[in-house]
Amino acid sequence: MFRKIKEKVQQFKEMRRLMKDDHFKEMRSHPKMKELLKDPEFKKLSKTQDMAKIATHPKFASIMKDPSLMKFMKEIKPPEELKQTEDYKTLMNNPKVKRMMSDPLFQKLASSGNVSKIFTHPKFASVMNDPEIAKLFSKMNG
Repeated sequence: MFRKIKEKVQQFKEMRRLMKDDHFKEMRSHPKMKELLKDPEFKKLSKTQDMAKIATHPKFASIMKDPSLMKFMKEIKPPEELKQTEDYKTLMNNPKVKRMMSDPLFQKLASSGNVSKIFTHPKFASVMNDPEIAKLFSKMNG
């Protein structure tokens, strides 16, 4: 019971942090993002809070090709506290994630900051389709 409460508190803290982030505010107010957030199919998916499915959703990946949105995604960094969580450590120690992160081509892609290409990359999709990884990713991103 307390774990669920702790998770909700952490999600609330993360939302507060994001809401104060100027890059996140600008991204949410972008016309293409506003349109996506009004889309009934995407709204339904967003309510599940399944970050793995949201990240790989074709409509989300499509608008992330827009250079003006990509620049915001590059600037939104995960908080240092997230990197200290057991879920993050477990995720980063997962053999599939390690293989993906050690792949030179994927490293180059990740360092480019091209979120659309990252989210639609077959290796990323394959890793995110693993139920254990998807669960951890969703848990971390609330």
